[in-house]
Amino acid sequence: MQALREMEIGVMFWAGRDPVETLREVKSLGVRCGQLGVPGSLPLDEATTAAWKQALESERFTLVTVFAAYEGESYADIPTVQKTVGFIPPATREQREARTYAVSDFAAALGAPSIACHVGFVPEDPESPDYKAVREMVRRVADYAARHHQTPDAPVVHQLRSIQHSLVGVGGSHLVALLGKDVSRVSHGQLLGWSRPVGPASSTALVL
Repeated sequence: MQALREMEIGVMFWAGRDPVETLREVKSLGVRCGQLGVPGSLPLDEATTAAWKQALESERFTLVTVFAAYEGESYADIPTVQKTVGFIPPATREQREARTYAVSDFAAALGAPSIACHVGFVPEDPESPDYKAVREMVRRVADYAARHHQTPDAPVVHQLRSIQHSLVGVGGSHLVALLGKDVSRVSHGQLLGWSRPVGPASSTALVL
């Protein structure tokens, strides 16, 4: 894996098309690192893994993070996000936990040092059954990622402070979006208060 400059800019892009063509398109923007989004419908089999691994090596592109998306998610509006995104919906929780483990394995095979996902709208009440269930799920995901020496970046609303896991970080930009806040009205100090850096300090992802 090539060495990156301090705070080197990268992009977020999605798997699903030919890996080489995708990486060449991304590189045409003048970047050489980024975050790979994995759609929930993408098969994470040996063929997919081999194709992406070969493409990353041949194109000399560095993955900083692999992001897990899930089937059935919709960002149409805030109420829909509350009902469909991340680990919050009970009906899909078990399936999405297994998928996150598969994404962690995929990321490890590609040499990515961290994984990310959207946990969703966590209830404010720490005594809520959903709050407790999701907290424990995030802990299990962090433990699994630790087997691959990965740092999980799990954007959640800032009330979920009781995860108390040294490997779990909160992504600030995603946090603002999930809170439904107007970014222009959020001070830098507030953002720092809600989040902490995760993953390698040598890169910054620019989401396109």
